[in-house]
Amino acid sequence: MWKNPAIIPSIIKKEINKDLSMLCSGKYHNIIPLKEIFDILENNNVIVLQEDNTPWEGLLCGEDAQANINIGAIWSGDGETYFVPCNNSYLVLSWHRMPSGRYEINVYVS
Repeated sequence: MWKNPAIIPSIIKKEINKDLSMLCSGKYHNIIPLKEIFDILENNNVIVLQEDNTPWEGLLCGEDAQANINIGAIWSGDGETYFVPCNNSYLVLSWHRMPSGRYEINVYVS
């Protein structure tokens, strides 16, 4: 865990982005691998958030698009777990559906 939950340290972002790159670089997917993307984030105490700072429950539409999604730190204190929105980062996710029906994905934490 890092000191300030509102700012993800660059070393954590680097680790997340390395794992996201391994998931998507040079690969095509039958679906957009949201579960795998979110698992990588959660393994680093980061969660995708909606505008009201609750866990993201959105959907992605279109064959070619980009989404910038808020992220936050999974933080614990006083015996409770809560989510702190990050001021310095968000999840950037873009996708393109190929003629084969498979998706090319680009995803990283800014």
